[in-house]
Amino acid sequence: MAEPLTNVIKLFSNCEEEIVAEVYARRKEAEKYRRYEYNAAVRIQSWFRGLRVRAYLKYLNNSAVQIQKTWRGHQGRRKYRLYLRQLVAEMKIKHYNAMACKIQKIWRGYYSRRYIFSYYQRKTYLEFLQVKNYMVRESLEKYKQERLKEQTDVWEEELQERLKQKAERNHFLLSTKVSAGIYSPVNRPHLVPIEEHLRTARHSLAEKQMTARRLNKTHPQDDNRSQPYIEVCKLDKSFPAIGKKVQGPFQCPNIVHQQRYKSLQPSLRVATSFVAEEEALAATKAEEWTRRISGDM
Repeated sequence: MAEPLTNVIKLFSNCEEEIVAEVYARRKEAEKYRRYEYNAAVRIQSWFRGLRVRAYLKYLNNSAVQIQKTWRGHQGRRKYRLYLRQLVAEMKIKHYNAMACKIQKIWRGYYSRRYIFSYYQRKTYLEFLQVKNYMVRESLEKYKQERLKEQTDVWEEELQERLKQKAERNHFLLSTKVSAGIYSPVNRPHLVPIEEHLRTARHSLAEKQMTARRLNKTHPQDDNRSQPYIEVCKLDKSFPAIGKKVQGPFQCPNIVHQQRYKSLQPSLRVATSFVAEEEALAATKAEEWTRRISGDM
């Protein structure tokens, strides 16, 4: 170990000046390029540090983007699940409401048909009403025929009366065995219808005259009586007492009182209300309001 050191000392002692000169030369050269090398080193360091910082910022940006993407995806999926759950709940509610409305519709229809508006009862009522209307029409037609018959009878009676009066005024036109009339010659075996009326009128006129003569013989003071008064006197009915008010056209007061205060017997049209359908509908709505199964959805 000591020998190499000795050799180094010998070598250094022999080349001391050259070594020092070499050191100073190299130091001078180093000082000459120090500022250039320093600037180069600073430039290299600034480029490397910028590159590293940009790489780190890029890493941070990518990391932030990844975090934001993951968070936003999580938030979107969570909101979508909430929206989907709400949509499913609304669909269920709509379905339940539709089913409830269908059940209520079926129940209300059954209840209305069973207890409020029975189709078969209504059908029976309409059939009965049809039969009743047919009976009423028959009675009205019968009443109409009776009225027409009465009017026809009255008209015929008036016609017969006028014909009779006319025959009584023209009874002298009847033909006899001696003188001929204006309707038939003498000694004709059969009389025409007008002559039959004339002969009947003549006989009735003779009877009236004989009756008047008998009355005149019985009551000579009533010679000036007219024929209507004689006919009235033949009646057996007595006149009402003076002071009492006559009730109705020659009717008994009891009958007039019964007619005035008789109970009301309305017809089928009067007994049936014109707004019966609206009243039934209003009653149905009121009952449904009080007995509804569920409220408004």
